[in-house]
Amino acid sequence: MKSAHSAAINSNERIFPIFAKKLASKDTKEYANTVRKFAHWLGSEKAYYPAARPKIVQLLEIALSSFMDNFVHHSAVATEFVELVRLLLQSFFSNQVHFHLITPP
Repeated sequence: MKSAHSAAINSNERIFPIFAKKLASKDTKEYANTVRKFAHWLGSEKAYYPAARPKIVQLLEIALSSFMDNFVHHSAVATEFVELVRLLLQSFFSNQVHFHLITPP
């Protein structure tokens, strides 16, 4: 059991930089696909282990910053991307019970 957990953590450590890069993308398809994948990933309570939590916040910040910088001013994609950001935040907030920045002593 412990090795499966460790394998998942190692897998996540490899995927976090990929998520970061693709969420910062100016390419609409890449950004949209990555937001959907990240939202799906956030839907799992297993995603919220303590070491991942700061990285999740960082990825959410990258996604929102990229949205604001690259897509919000383009009316052709703005509506679709608002829905994507809503999906991302909904996935996160529906699982916030698993998310505690401060671990009790």
